[in-house]
Amino acid sequence: MANLIGGNGQGFFQNYDPQTKTWLQECFGTRPFVVNFPGGAESNIATTAPLIKGWGLTEEIINQRFGAGQIDENGEGLDKWLGKLSQQNLEATSYIYELQALKQDFPAMEIVWKANIVSGSLDAAKLAFESVYAVCPFTKCVMGNEIYSKGNFNFDFGAFLVKAEPFMTWIRQSYPNVKIGIPFAPNLGRADHLIWDNALIEYAQTSGNVDAVDVHIYLGADELVDAYASYPVEKYDFDPNIEYPNLETCFDTFCEEYRVNSTWEDTISFIEQNFPGKAVWMTEFNTNPSSNFCNSVANAAFLFSRFMEFNHRVEVMCVHNLVAPDTYGCICRTDAVDIDQTTVNTRRTGYYALKLASEALQYPVRQQMGMYQEAAENTCYYYDNTVGDVSGAVVKPFTPVSGNGGKEFTSLVDAYLKGNNTYDALGKIGYINKKAPAYTPYVWFTEYIGDASGMREVIPTLAPSFGYVYVEVKDVAPPPPPPVKPCKKRWWEIWKKPCGKAIATNDKTHL
Repeated sequence: MANLIGGNGQGFFQNYDPQTKTWLQECFGTRPFVVNFPGGAESNIATTAPLIKGWGLTEEIINQRFGAGQIDENGEGLDKWLGKLSQQNLEATSYIYELQALKQDFPAMEIVWKANIVSGSLDAAKLAFESVYAVCPFTKCVMGNEIYSKGNFNFDFGAFLVKAEPFMTWIRQSYPNVKIGIPFAPNLGRADHLIWDNALIEYAQTSGNVDAVDVHIYLGADELVDAYASYPVEKYDFDPNIEYPNLETCFDTFCEEYRVNSTWEDTISFIEQNFPGKAVWMTEFNTNPSSNFCNSVANAAFLFSRFMEFNHRVEVMCVHNLVAPDTYGCICRTDAVDIDQTTVNTRRTGYYALKLASEALQYPVRQQMGMYQEAAENTCYYYDNTVGDVSGAVVKPFTPVSGNGGKEFTSLVDAYLKGNNTYDALGKIGYINKKAPAYTPYVWFTEYIGDASGMREVIPTLAPSFGYVYVEVKDVAPPPPPPVKPCKKRWWEIWKKPCGKAIATNDKTHL
């Protein structure tokens, strides 16, 4: 079984509605998935409790945390959080009850609980843990969100332990089934990140409180240099019937660069080497900022390929974001440029990346598609064809060997997302003028071919596209041996010596 995939829960309940529920059902079906709650900086401010609305923001905590000019991990301070408090006060009740209903609607859903060990008291952290656990039992708890940063513990691991260690000890004693994760600073080229990570390595070696490390990986201008440098400054009154060469160059470069960028491999390998036996959790990943590439065919291909390529090494993978107000969300608020204005929310390309990955990862045998495969067993072939690498790839049944039988197709599923260009988007994206007419330039295909007894090859759709092909095969029995021809010799012709001379006999037993 595959490890868990899903999304970060920042902004989830603020933007969740019945239509969104239906889309999540279509995305995951009855398959397990994961949501990171509360998600984002709210995790370090919340004092979740049944009698406090939303995730439990309080004016007291916000003033203590930001009143003297402090900032959160996103560089924002008092004004932002007082605004969030005002929005929370419009909610009907605590999100604890929303979470309870969500778990009833999605029994296979699991959550990662982000405990607030930055602000608030130990008792408040315990109350939040127990209140959430009572309605949605979980097995994974992370000590805050990016708490190594300047807006939190400022890379002082000792200060972190003063707040976190009593809470972790309590979890070990009271909820021994819950695994504990500690945030990992992801930038291996920064001295302050390495100071935190080295202290975490030492703590993991000497303490029994570390089951996993939680890492967030975002690719931006420092990683995808040429793509971000070539991103257009001007906005377009976009027309999908017109080709935009500069956009094509920029987004094709994005696809080429993310494929060869080593950030993911370097970071995960570092964790695996320095935290042997510990799980890797990734409760956020995407490109940054969201306005540049998110909601494009190119970015969706990036998300899909990360899910497929790293799922076996990362126990939890949450795209940022699952349901949200902006284009970070796989499902987000409908914008003026969206062709369908009948729903409050709409699905972005990230939704289809998540849906395709959820479907593909259910199959026990998965293989990245090259130009040619022989299907010897039921296999899911996944591909990223954004720049035409596997256009014309062929899947054939296993070739018979020396007449000993082989395989033939019985059925297949072909599912993919395709655009006319890598820069195509589902509505809002950074290069579109806000006053542009509504449009929908993408093409989405999901095809099921049932009886494929006469089929001998599958060719994935042309670029730019990504998706999977799942083939079912059955054994072909080797041909039966030729029938034994009846002996046509008369009885007396059988009894001959090897030299061919007749054997004289009058033995009546031969009659």
